[in-house]
Amino acid sequence: MAKPLVSLRFKKVEEVNHLLLNIQSKALPVSWFITSSEGSVILSGHSSLTNDLINIDSLESGHYYLRAAGEKLHFEIY
Repeated sequence: MAKPLVSLRFKKVEEVNHLLLNIQSKALPVSWFITSSEGSVILSGHSSLTNDLINIDSLESGHYYLRAAGEKLHFEIY
C-alpha cells in the first residue's frame, strides 16, 4: 500500500484550534478543501509548505472531510 501524501493532526495555537496539515507531495503548492459530510465546501485554500496550519475555529460540531493532493481524510469536531 502506498504511503499517504497528506496527514493531519489537531493542534491548539494560542487558544485557537487548527489542523496541522503535513503534505508529502513534491508538487507544491497543493490546493485543499474542507467539506461537510454532505459535500459542501466549508473552507478552502492552498499550501506551499510541507507543514501548514489551517484555522478551524469557525467550524461547528460535525463530520468533515479534508481533500488535498488526491487524498480524502475524515475528521470530526465535538
